[in-house]
Amino acid sequence: MAKYLLLLFPILGIVLFVAGVLAFRRLRAQVAGFIRTTGKVTDNVPSAEGFAIVVEYVVGGKSFSITSAVERKRRGKQGCQLALLYDPANPSRAVLAEDHYVSANKLLAIGVVLALLGSLIACF
Repeated sequence: MAKYLLLLFPILGIVLFVAGVLAFRRLRAQVAGFIRTTGKVTDNVPSAEGFAIVVEYVVGGKSFSITSAVERKRRGKQGCQLALLYDPANPSRAVLAEDHYVSANKLLAIGVVLALLGSLIACF
C-alpha cells in the first residue's frame, strides 16, 4: 500500500505537467495573429493581494488601455514600458505578454517538481 502512495506524487506531477502543456497551447492559440507592441504603465489599481497595473498603448493613433490580469505585490513603475499583444482586428483586445502564460508556466513548474521529487522519493 505504501509503495502505491509513493507513486502518487510522480503521477500527479505528470498530470499537472500535461495540463500545463495543454494550457500553454490553448493560450498560444488565443493570441495567434496578435501583434506585439509596447505600452506604458499609467496606473496601479489596489486589489486583494497587491496591485493590478494599468497599461496604455497606441494603435493607429488611437489610445487603448488594459488592466493586468495578474496581481503584483509591488506597484508598477509609472512610465515603464511593457510588452503586450493586441488583436489587429480589434485593438482593444490585448494581453500583457509577461502575464499571458503565467498560469500555464505555474502548472508546468509544479508538475516537473512533483514528478522529479516524487520519482526520487519512490526510488529510495
